[in-house]
Amino acid sequence: MSQAPDYTSVEEKTYCAVHPDVETALRCNRCGRYMCPRCAVRTEVGYRCRECVYQQQGKFYKATERQQALALAVVFALSLLAGLILPRLFLLGVLFFSLPTGVAIGELAFRAAGRQRGRYLPQLAVGMVILTALIANAGAIGEVLRLIEVADRLPRGVDVGSLALQRLLPIGVYAALCSLAVYGRLR
Repeated sequence: MSQAPDYTSVEEKTYCAVHPDVETALRCNRCGRYMCPRCAVRTEVGYRCRECVYQQQGKFYKATERQQALALAVVFALSLLAGLILPRLFLLGVLFFSLPTGVAIGELAFRAAGRQRGRYLPQLAVGMVILTALIANAGAIGEVLRLIEVADRLPRGVDVGSLALQRLLPIGVYAALCSLAVYGRLR
């Protein structure tokens, strides 16, 4: 007959490596570091600490700084050009052309980066698209701001809100859709 294990012995308490005030028995299955549920990341092979997950993901990001800078320059140039043209096609043109334009910009940026991925390249490219949309349409944005300033001096019946929306909506829709497509292509 087998003997039952003795659970009466006192075990040593262990604490999370990041949060030393949190008691835990959970260990990273890669490095063996103790971690609390807040620090644990569930992966296909079990729970890992954030540091091990970050290291593992780093293997996928091989673009050099030079390649990423070149990709961002491509995004800047092409999205500045697209930002000048697309918002002037009115809302229907913006809805129709913004996503394909964003995919094309993302693809050309990916090729400029030597078909390598960068950890923060998608986020930086989105910021670049939004920045260039603002730069390319600074005149229209300034017009709307001037219109708002003189709104009290305009004749009755002039709806400043609808005029502002009419000018700014295509710019915002273009920036959103193009950013979405660029991000999707570069992530």
